[in-house]
Amino acid sequence: MTEPATIDAAFATLAAKWGALDFLVHAIAFSDKDQLSGRYIDTTPDNFRNTMLVSCYSFTAVAQRAEKLMPGGGALLTLTYYGAEKWMPHYNVMGVAKAALEASVRYLAADLGEKSIRVNAISSGPIKTLAASGIGDFRYILKWNEHNAPLRRSVTIEEVGDTAVYFLCDLSRGVTGEIHHVDAGYHRRRQGMTVALAPSFRRSIAAGNARRQARPAIYYIRHGLTDWNVAQRLQGRHDVPLNAAGCAQAACCAAILQDLFRREGRAPESFDYVSSPLVRARATMEIVRAALGLEPAGYAIAGQLAEIAFGEWEGLTYAQVMARDKQVIAARESDKWSFAPPGGESYAQVAVRIRHWYETVARDTVVAAHGGTARALIAHLGLAPPQDAAHYSIDQGAVYLFAGNRLIRHE
Repeated sequence: MTEPATIDAAFATLAAKWGALDFLVHAIAFSDKDQLSGRYIDTTPDNFRNTMLVSCYSFTAVAQRAEKLMPGGGALLTLTYYGAEKWMPHYNVMGVAKAALEASVRYLAADLGEKSIRVNAISSGPIKTLAASGIGDFRYILKWNEHNAPLRRSVTIEEVGDTAVYFLCDLSRGVTGEIHHVDAGYHRRRQGMTVALAPSFRRSIAAGNARRQARPAIYYIRHGLTDWNVAQRLQGRHDVPLNAAGCAQAACCAAILQDLFRREGRAPESFDYVSSPLVRARATMEIVRAALGLEPAGYAIAGQLAEIAFGEWEGLTYAQVMARDKQVIAARESDKWSFAPPGGESYAQVAVRIRHWYETVARDTVVAAHGGTARALIAHLGLAPPQDAAHYSIDQGAVYLFAGNRLIRHE
């Protein structure tokens, strides 16, 4: 969304295939997660520009192109948040960008109204998603909304989707330039009229904060690339070594860690280092430690961090498994968290051993392990619902920081 040529190409494809558009939904935002905590005043110029470009101007950019594909009228819809209207903790420059986005809705509505193109925005209340986990104290913000919104609950994704249908169809043909709140009425809460939290809830918030502050940080690295990864073969518990690209990815992760440690003012030896017992993870860890100036073999091994077992599927590609039994693949995709391949494990089973491992973590730790165990950790820490965590992409050559109630990807 930052390159006009890319946007032009997308709309050229749409024009060639469909000729016209009935509606367009703008649902993109970006800001450096590291700058959503702390003070807004410390926002850097680069992050301010990038946040505004992606989170705000991109809506105007797509509206310019959509106008030409809506000769008979249409609907443009974007997504905003209450942080555009009031100060919200851990939102910082995103609040400024969302405020600008809401102003864009009003000006675009004025420009496009004569062509019967309606422009509106949905301001949703907080919803527990993986993206939201990047906002500090999100779970407590969610609880606060539940206790203070007139409906005494949070909204659901389905309720936001139902509202979008209204704005995108003729039921809203007389509505434009609106910022429509779907937040269980929270935006109507008056100052001085806040519902008091029950003492038990205040205690649970305090206890939750104490647990969050005491929770060690995990710097999680997925092992580097292997030849089986390249061939898209399911590895599971097979001990497949790194290839040359995988070794380079491990070295890249070491450089990322060096930068993070330098910014945090910490020495590499102040962390614990733990690896899966599988050779691809251990080789990754040893490359990382050597690059950090540490003894390569000076790390612990935790069997609970071994990759999810694929049983009879190991060594096969998904295409080969599907050729054997399409219904089995369909069953897995419909409930990826609970499904176990023949002779293998489910993510739910992996989560049990991950929980046992996590209970042993005493201080901030660097981990070299696998995609499956990372997904189980995401679910265990409550950063996403289990079914969402099971589909989360864990990339090689990146460092995933589990800190407090946030997951931050560094590359």
